[in-house]
This record gives sequence, C-alpha cells and structure tokens, in this order.
Amino acid sequence: MIPCFKIRYYMLCTFAIIIFSQVRFVNSFSDKKGVVNLEKRSIIVNGDIMALEEDVVEKLIDRGWHISFAESCTGGLCCATLVNVTNASKVLDVSFTTYANEAKIKFLGVCADTILSNGVVSEDVAREMASGVAKTAGSEVGVGVTGIAGPGGATAKKPIGMVCFGFFINGQTVTFTKQFGEIGRNQVRKSSVEFVFNTLKELL
Repeated sequence: MIPCFKIRYYMLCTFAIIIFSQVRFVNSFSDKKGVVNLEKRSIIVNGDIMALEEDVVEKLIDRGWHISFAESCTGGLCCATLVNVTNASKVLDVSFTTYANEAKIKFLGVCADTILSNGVVSEDVAREMASGVAKTAGSEVGVGVTGIAGPGGATAKKPIGMVCFGFFINGQTVTFTKQFGEIGRNQVRKSSVEFVFNTLKELL
C-alpha cells in the first residue's frame, strides 16, 4: 500500500507538469505584454488582405471617388471584401452580380455581339462590364470580372481557372487575363479577388 504522503507528492508533481504545459502553450500565443489574444493573432494571419482593402478605400476617399463592381464568377466577393472596411460606405453605392449573359446585357449594357464574337469570358466583355457598371452606378471606378471557376464550363482555348478583368478608372479602361489553373472553384474566386485589389492598389 502506497503511503498517503507519496500519493500527495505524485499528485502535486502531476499538477505542476500540467500547469507548466499550459503556461508554455499560453506563452506561444501571447503578445509582448504576456496577454493572450488569439483574435489579434488571427488578424495578423489575415492582415495582408485587410490592409489591402483599407488601402484601396483610403485611396478612393482621398480622390473623392466611388467604386462599383460587376461580378460574374466571383459572385459578389469583391464587393463583400471592400465592405470589410468600416469606411466602405464613403466609396460604395451599388454593385452588381451579373451571372447570366442576359443580366450583363440588361444591367451593364454589355453588347450581345461582344459576347457572341468573343465569348462571355473575354477581356472585351470584362471591359464593357467595367465601363458599364461605372456608367450605371455613376462611379469613377468600375471593375468587371468574368471567368471560369470550374469544375465545368472549360474549353480547349478557355480552361478552368481563366479569369478576365476590366478596370475602368476615371475614363480609362485596362484589361487583364489571369490563368489561375485548376486550383479549385473557391480558390479561383479567392485568387481573383486578391488580383482585383492588388491591381486597384496599383492603378489608383
């Protein structure tokens, strides 16, 4: 039979080991003041995108400009990303998610012939989406996004992960095409949003 004092000793040692382990775990997530702040740590992890959003909004505010989005494959993610910023209401009035070709024609003024001649996933359509949404919304900046996120809809010339972008900036329009590859539907959409805000940062 184990004496009582030995049982107490083993219990104290075990308790001390547990406490020490918890302290080491807490310290690994602590800031310089020693206060655990997991939320702050998560903000740091996602800080690049958030900082980018804020930078774009600040640039728009400085110029007194408004922005509008015309989104197809991203389904509103660009607009939603901008709204992460508190002051988004100062630069955003309206945006469109125009998934169908008919919606692009009706709400953005995209020419049916442009779609027929070049395909809906093309820089020509992205250009008209960007300029069209800016005109409809009365904004100085318009962004058009059209692409193939997958898993279907691809062709030999237009593979999964191909996304076309149009940027209307105060009267001037530029277009781009990115080939993100077969990285998964949601990752293509996420990469498209990142490209949009990186490009806006450079153009504004």
